[in-house]
Amino acid sequence: MKVSIIGSGVYGKSMGKLMISKDNEVMMWTEQKDFAKVDAHKDIRLTNSFKDIASFGDVIFILTSGKFVKSILTSLKGYVTKEHLIVLGSKSILEDGSLMTDLCGSILPDNRYGVISGPTFAKDIDALHPVGFTLATSTLDDFDLIKSILKDTYLEYSSDLIAIEMAGSLKNVYAIGSGIIEGLNIGHSTKCLYVALALKEIENIFASLGLDSSSTTTLATLGDLILTCTSRDSRNYTFGTMLATKTKREYTEYLNSTTVEGYDNLIAYKRLFTEKKIDAPLLYSIEKIISGSSSTSSLLDELKN
Repeated sequence: MKVSIIGSGVYGKSMGKLMISKDNEVMMWTEQKDFAKVDAHKDIRLTNSFKDIASFGDVIFILTSGKFVKSILTSLKGYVTKEHLIVLGSKSILEDGSLMTDLCGSILPDNRYGVISGPTFAKDIDALHPVGFTLATSTLDDFDLIKSILKDTYLEYSSDLIAIEMAGSLKNVYAIGSGIIEGLNIGHSTKCLYVALALKEIENIFASLGLDSSSTTTLATLGDLILTCTSRDSRNYTFGTMLATKTKREYTEYLNSTTVEGYDNLIAYKRLFTEKKIDAPLLYSIEKIISGSSSTSSLLDELKN
């Protein structure tokens, strides 16, 4: 099958390689003018044209940072037809509280779209190790279509696009807290308690927003929360450890040189949950630590209630 990908970062390139391994043809949009610098799989076709992307495949994966999604969807608007299926893989919430599905619904209202998320580091996808995703779509037909692209990859179905999308960005916030506990040199038992309570907090958030609470047991929520809250390969987890062990100058330099999605998403979620009066004590505690109004050890107090 012909598949289009927007985004030539490590995640986009690893997903492209995975799709090539499943006997698909892949075209990838990149902002890089010198294609030699992209270092993508040799069988991936590269382009700077959104028109090419829309013409090539009826399924378009958007695998960029969330801050670029609005401009990407706007650029696609003149080229896609209602037959195109948009698959969103950006784990983010915008500062105004908009989700990527909100953007897709407002900019491309005639298109079908889905959300793909799960416990997957790009390096593991690139190595073609067994990985799994939660795939949220409005219809089983769309699920089956994407499954045919990622054949022999573990995929679980969800009909709750918003819950699966939120899970992908919420886990980044909670990973910062897990990193703080690691930085405080507290034992694994405490970290496991924290992760379990974080999962309960996400379940409460979903319920408060009228979302499917069973979404908490998916790969996108439980699976990705475990991965991101326990691995030093997670930038969010690493940032958390730095909050507890480094100076403000050192962790600020890390923020300035590295994309830490949880840091960017935290402010938006704090504002959203405060407006909707949603109880999220762990998330609020992490925000206070980052803002400097509480010490890192204050997070431990939330585990005693």
